[in-house]
Amino acid sequence: MHFARSSGPGRLPRRGMPRVRDWAVWSLPPRLRAFVLLVICADLICAGVAAAAFRFSAGQLALFAALLACGAVTVELTRRAGEPAGVVKDVYAVWELPVVILLPVLYALIMPAIRLALTQWRVKRAPPYRRVFTAAAIGLAYGSASLGWWRPGPAASLSGRSTRAWC
Repeated sequence: MHFARSSGPGRLPRRGMPRVRDWAVWSLPPRLRAFVLLVICADLICAGVAAAAFRFSAGQLALFAALLACGAVTVELTRRAGEPAGVVKDVYAVWELPVVILLPVLYALIMPAIRLALTQWRVKRAPPYRRVFTAAAIGLAYGSASLGWWRPGPAASLSGRSTRAWC
């Protein structure tokens, strides 16, 4: 039997998951690192709050699964074409914006994380902190939009009209 050498006592093998202190995020300049970690933590906190207020509905879960499947197909098509460097034409919003509009906030917060995890796995490897940060930033934007959609602010209630009157 061949075992991978470990780099010292209590450490994982070289081919195993890297130790936390070896993550690439720690090599960022301190202010940038703080910003990246702040955005990720904010997204996790928002997802936790949304999960606490979440009410399960089979119909909503089915809609989410259908939109997620369409997004997965888009990721697979991107895999075949390759992920271009530089300017990226983002077509994922076609499947993610209906989640923001039609489903509770929790779904809007987690949709980008699932899509970017699939992109990391199937299309192109990038430093994980970049994908996690991107998922968190997009998730916060979608969550904010979803909250604005489902819980209109004082301007809508003062005017006596709903922001969804056209639906």
